[in-house]
Amino acid sequence: MSVPLRVLILEDSMADVRLLLYGLRQAGFEPIWQCVETEPDYLACLDSPFDLILADYSMPQFDAPRALHLLKERKLDIPFITVSGTIGEDLAASIIKEGAGDYLLKDRLVRLGPAVVQALEQKRLRDEKQQAEKQIIFQASLLDQVRNGVVATDLEGKIIYCNEFARILYRWSPEEVLGKSILEVPGYQEYRKRAEEVLESIRTTDYWEGELFVQRKDGTAFPAHLIVTAIKDAEGRLTGFVHVSMDITERKRAEEMIQHLAYYDALTDLPNRTLFNDRLALALAHVRRNQQGLAVMFVDLDRFKIINDTLGYALGDRLLQGVARRLASSLREGDTVARLGGDRFVLVLPGIAQAEDAAKVAQKILDALKPSFQLEGHELHVTASIGIALYPGDGEDAQTLLKNADATIYRAKEQGRDTYQFYTPGMNATSFERLALENDLRRAVAQEEFVVYYQPQVDLS
Repeated sequence: MSVPLRVLILEDSMADVRLLLYGLRQAGFEPIWQCVETEPDYLACLDSPFDLILADYSMPQFDAPRALHLLKERKLDIPFITVSGTIGEDLAASIIKEGAGDYLLKDRLVRLGPAVVQALEQKRLRDEKQQAEKQIIFQASLLDQVRNGVVATDLEGKIIYCNEFARILYRWSPEEVLGKSILEVPGYQEYRKRAEEVLESIRTTDYWEGELFVQRKDGTAFPAHLIVTAIKDAEGRLTGFVHVSMDITERKRAEEMIQHLAYYDALTDLPNRTLFNDRLALALAHVRRNQQGLAVMFVDLDRFKIINDTLGYALGDRLLQGVARRLASSLREGDTVARLGGDRFVLVLPGIAQAEDAAKVAQKILDALKPSFQLEGHELHVTASIGIALYPGDGEDAQTLLKNADATIYRAKEQGRDTYQFYTPGMNATSFERLALENDLRRAVAQEEFVVYYQPQVDLS
């Protein structure tokens, strides 16, 4: 079955045209042809789709070199074969160099069929290559849209590709890294140290994933999440590796913030109850082991509720921040101050040898709070009541020490506030009595057990 072939023939001899058409039919083609012999007619025909151009090298009004030049000028890829009655080897070589697929002598048209088949095959291969290149460009453009760095290496680790985001992420230029080993590229020092770990994982699972620090070209470092995957061909043979890296600076910062908030008070940035309990447990273990003393202090601000109710919670929060800074500046190295919530703070002071040492710290705290706080045009004065429990006399475990120091707060307030008090055994009984009385009063109010008596008051003066 003949193959249809759209042919544009540049020829001024109809006899030669018939010979060309005969040769094409003999080769199994069914030519759909058009013949021109002038440049204008040729240019008009280029607007139509042709599979092949057969051009006489020289005609009175037109020639093959000019036709080939116009074809290239229009950037058209149509197989072009030159036919001539007499052409020297130099001219033939020249037109082949300019892009003609082949040249034929008119008295040897037996080569026409094979030459056309070869020219069409070359055109098919060019089309496939062009399509593949378009696909590669398209895929590369897709990779350039990925907001991760993508770097491909061969089996020896030499970089053969890096996407646009990798160049932005690491601040490389392609010329600086292409062809170089990824282990030699600045910024991959930690990756180089873990290369054996990566390769071992690739050998067993074709995959490795981990976090490491990498450097940009300018020396700045950032944490990266790196995934390395094996590249295999259709037969399953390993041909290289693709490295996908993600800048996880923001994620790490968020994780650190969450971790910080888990152990520190959001308002004052002091340790919270969880971290304080850990530090108290460690401090107790240390003083037991070294047979030392320890003090636990509760600090309760006096009449702080009045400030909140009068000036608002926002200003009250700022005052708490100022108090926290003064408390922290009053401590020794190794001491801990934490905020338990509201206006209550608690301190642990390891290495306290005697009560006088704790008293000095307590007085230092009271003195630190004496200067006024200047906040939003307000001059605020704040005092504190401090309760102190000592290890081991007032308790040998954290719960007992905290309970006794807390109970001592009430004695400090009864003594007029702005003072400190040490725990004494009778305070728990007093605290219990106070709690029992408070509960009894609440129940009496609820059950309407109160009776109102009127007592006249007489001015004897």
